[in-house]
Amino acid sequence: MRVAVIQKSSELKFRHSLIEGHLKLARQAAWWAKSRLPFWIEFDDVHQAALLGLVEAASRSRTDRKSTRLNSSH
Repeated sequence: MRVAVIQKSSELKFRHSLIEGHLKLARQAAWWAKSRLPFWIEFDDVHQAALLGLVEAASRSRTDRKSTRLNSSH
């Protein structure tokens, strides 16, 4: 039981570090997307969607991989 708790903790730390490491990328992607959307769509909404995508991508990542990239093709 204790091994499972430690493993779960290390997985959460790994995912947290992935998210923190890609926050700037999510913000840049949101600015890029916002520049191509209608003016009435606010940046905060686009940024929130980018952050949600980042969290979802991190939750699908595998902790047994050495790379910290979120791109599944690498």
